[in-house]
Amino acid sequence: MTIKEELFARSEGKCELCSSQKSLDVYDVPSSSDGSADQSILICEVCKNFDVANENYFRCLSETMWTPIPLVQVMVWRQLNRLSDQAWARGLLEILYLEDDVLSWAKSEEPI
Repeated sequence: MTIKEELFARSEGKCELCSSQKSLDVYDVPSSSDGSADQSILICEVCKNFDVANENYFRCLSETMWTPIPLVQVMVWRQLNRLSDQAWARGLLEILYLEDDVLSWAKSEEPI
């Protein structure tokens, strides 16, 4: 099974950040990637090409942040951090609980 096939199975064919089923591709998460499915997420083009002007699109992170997958938690934290000038994103960051090692990982690299 290819990495992309593994990620499609894990994510049920949806972007692991916003649940979109369009334009999905493998994204190797910085500061972690060894090229494996355990170090990559399936992400859509909109999430990959993060645009602060499209901030309301990322309100979906309020659901994604509860994922049990640490790698996805890292990416949610990084995206919310980029949006931290928005009150709703700051609120989500305040209630997002990450284990110490996951939070350290999230802080180790700039967001996508």
